[in-house]
Amino acid sequence: MTDGLESSDQVADNGRREELGLATGVFCGWLGFRSFRVGVYVRPGVLIVNNWFRTRTLHRSQIAEINVMPRREGEDGLWWRVSVELMDGSSIWISAIDCGKASPTEMPKPDRVAVVDEIRRLLDVGGS
Repeated sequence: MTDGLESSDQVADNGRREELGLATGVFCGWLGFRSFRVGVYVRPGVLIVNNWFRTRTLHRSQIAEINVMPRREGEDGLWWRVSVELMDGSSIWISAIDCGKASPTEMPKPDRVAVVDEIRRLLDVGGS
């Protein structure tokens, strides 16, 4: 027979649900905020890359070249993506510039390649 009081197990379970709901809400809010910030910004001598989970600020002296190249993305196959090759040998992908599906018959979207060319021009870097 219950007297209207919850057991300690029920209270703990409700607390965990509330914590999980709060954590999920914070994550969804953060992801929504980041979705508005995904992009590429060019300032004199600086490239700022806001990807989904990381923002990188790169000075011109750190950048070796900027390339449009195929990248495998899970089961979706190959896509034309923009890669920033750094002087230290590492590279980062710019997720904000989608240049289309890559295949032997599909070249990158010309309007997106024009954007990449303009970024190269503004930063005075080479690439392909």
